[in-house]
Parts: sequence; structure tokens; C-alpha cells
Amino acid sequence: MKPDRSGTPSALAHSPDTGPGSTLRRGPAVLYAVLALTLLGPGPAAAQDTGGRAARAALEAAFGATAVRGKPAPFGGGGGLLDLGTPLRFGGAGWVLLAPRSIPGGSNHYDLRVAYGGVLLDAPIGSLGRTSLSVRALFGVGTAKVSLPIVGTLIGADNFGVVEPEIHGTVRLIGGLGLTVECGYRGVFGVEDLPGVGAVDLRGPSVRLGVVLGNFRTSSE
Repeated sequence: MKPDRSGTPSALAHSPDTGPGSTLRRGPAVLYAVLALTLLGPGPAAAQDTGGRAARAALEAAFGATAVRGKPAPFGGGGGLLDLGTPLRFGGAGWVLLAPRSIPGGSNHYDLRVAYGGVLLDAPIGSLGRTSLSVRALFGVGTAKVSLPIVGTLIGADNFGVVEPEIHGTVRLIGGLGLTVECGYRGVFGVEDLPGVGAVDLRGPSVRLGVVLGNFRTSSE
């Protein structure tokens, strides 16, 4: 089903856009709910799973580069996961472009801003010493906005669906602190109402480096 659009063209043309932060503030409510449940959920060893073992949680913040309209763009964000001792870990994550992408339009160009987030699933596939590897997939929604540069007048906006599989690696440092690296590909669908922008323009690979706080079980536990 196609996600709801942000509004009619006449209403959008008079809506101010003050910067990248407004993209998240007006984003889909699902994104906020997922992140709130993740960040306000139990901390490391704060809950018990059905097997009587302590559940474990981890929070992560990461920054990197992704492709938007086929060119690199900086983005960042974070999320969290809960490990209940099952084959899958569950959580949520959200990401936002840190700078608008310039696209052709009008008398000169438009600014494109993008943010997305959703439910995150993580499956461990192996570990060696302090290093662990897993495969992940994010299923969620996002929002993209096209506006005039400088003045920020909104030209168009649309919500879309996101599926983003990735490979995730973690190197433990001290205690629950670790470094992460992620490589994935963002699949986008359902973009119809953005001037000069389609779903194919929002799809692309991504690479992120981050910091994680929290411990998960390894394959030997």
C-alpha cells in the first residue's frame, strides 16, 4: 500500500522548511515510535528472556556516506537492538542526510532532503575473538522533501517505503564499548510526487562507521 503523502502541492508551496532537522520533525510518526521504543527500552542485562537468561541491549551511533541520485552524500543516525538469546535480535534505527542534495529545478536548482527509519532485524553469523559479524535488514518508511535553497520554500514532499539489507561488523574495545562498520544497500519504493525525483534516485549503497555501547552474545555463548 502506498504511504500517505505529505500534502497537496498548494499547501506544500507555502510550508517553510528550516533545514535538515525539519525533515525528521515532520517525518512519519512510525519512525518516532520505533526509535522511542528502542531508546527507552531495557538497557544491558535489564530484562529476562523466556529462557531465564539475561537479555542484552546495545545502542549505536554511526556516520558515513550513501548514494543519492547516484552521487555520494553524508548521512548519520543510530538505533538500538535487544538480544533475547534468540536467533534474531530486534530493534530500530533511523538515518538522515546531513546536508541537502542539490538537484536541477526551477531557475537554478532545488534542495533535496531525505530521512528514513524503521524496524531493524539482526542475525549473527559468526565471531572471532573480539570481532563479530551479522547480517541486518531495516524495514520502514521515510520522507523526502524538495525545497528552494536559502529561503527553504517547500516545493514538494512524499513518503516512501524502505528495505535496507546490510552486513554489520563489530570490534569490541573495552567493556561494552565497540566500533562498528556497516555496508548495505537501500531499496526505496513508492515515490511519486516529487518534482525531478523518483524512487531510483533515492536507492543506493551506503557505508557507515560507528560506535556501539552494549554487549551481545557471541556464537560460543
